[in-house]
Amino acid sequence: MNESEDLVGLLVSYHGHPVAESFYINYLSIDPDYHKQGLGQEVVEELLNMVKQHEFKEVRANVALKNWGAIRFWTKLGLDTINGIYGDSEYGENRFADIELVRKF
Repeated sequence: MNESEDLVGLLVSYHGHPVAESFYINYLSIDPDYHKQGLGQEVVEELLNMVKQHEFKEVRANVALKNWGAIRFWTKLGLDTINGIYGDSEYGENRFADIELVRKF
């Protein structure tokens, strides 16, 4: 892990949501200037290790369906089961939907 005081990303998560044994990742964003450097993967892999150590049974992540890069990112890290699809029921430019991806431990 590199040491720096630069703020390069934001992670929003909940523990115990929607059930006590779940860890929920609601939002992860890395500054575009730092993309393709492995920082997001490094953060999530460390987070997954901590989640396992604290004996959570699963981790879930909320991902926008229109964000193909994020879907590939999360599935590469093992969150590859779709638990649900939420949002607008029809596709359109001003329509939005998310999927909830899950990785069980």
